[in-house]
Amino acid sequence: MAALPLPILAYGWMCQKGVHVSGPIIMLFIAGAGVNWTYSSTLAYVVDTNAGRAASAIAVNSMYRGISGFITSEVSGPVQVSTPSLLT
Repeated sequence: MAALPLPILAYGWMCQKGVHVSGPIIMLFIAGAGVNWTYSSTLAYVVDTNAGRAASAIAVNSMYRGISGFITSEVSGPVQVSTPSLLT
């Protein structure tokens, strides 16, 4: 999980520099695999540590992910609009 920002930053850098499309696609694959690996191992840990309450633990985990995604999408839109000088 700590290494996950690296392929995301590499994806952005490759898109900004106009690298061939295969470079960003590979970075998206690496980032997606990292997210999937992190989620599946975290979910297995949550289920195993909450014996007898696995459904509630999964529900809380999903709620947290949903709220985090909502907050991230709400914050990232205005940040992208207000800082166009960083893209040039």
